[in-house]
Amino acid sequence: MDRRRGKRFANYRVEEVEHFLRNNPEKVDTKIGFELLVGCVLARCNEKIKGELPNVGYMVKGIFSDSDKLLRPNMHELFGGNIIEDRDVDVWLQNSYGQSPIQITRLERHGAKDNANKGLLRLIEKKIMVQSDKYLQLVIFIDYNFDMDKKIMDNLFKGKFIPYKRVYLVGQMGTRPQLGEFRCWEVYPENKYSDIKINLVCTKQ
Repeated sequence: MDRRRGKRFANYRVEEVEHFLRNNPEKVDTKIGFELLVGCVLARCNEKIKGELPNVGYMVKGIFSDSDKLLRPNMHELFGGNIIEDRDVDVWLQNSYGQSPIQITRLERHGAKDNANKGLLRLIEKKIMVQSDKYLQLVIFIDYNFDMDKKIMDNLFKGKFIPYKRVYLVGQMGTRPQLGEFRCWEVYPENKYSDIKINLVCTKQ
């Protein structure tokens, strides 16, 4: 199924999203906020590895011009929630070689039940029980600080059928991360990571 057919996207530059979240820190804890934050992390990771910074996009409805070009809502309108399409894709990365659909799921401390590594394994077991999609990328946003057990990471997908094009872990790894510092860890099909800085430091007095 081509998810792009008949769809329109509100594409934002990473700097725009960073600026909005920096000046509206309470929005980071909303569903749209952390999805856009994860989109920024992946975009910055792409910039670091491939030298190109993609835009971050949301599927939207009902805001087109007469020429059928998207009239981008401002970020406050987007967070209002009335212009977002129902979807199984949370964000899109838009760059010169196409669009990448991203599905984001969140691992919070209460979901991990005091053992982040086991909680992560339980979540992954649940997420791979879906129909295969050769285009979709899965991101697990780890929404608290913890140190990954490398042995578990090395064996995470051995012997398993993975229905996604790529799988990433995104989070503030380690016990004392600084504001805006994230690790973008590709765990499938390769095992590699990049440390990314997102500009969330507000300079307003």
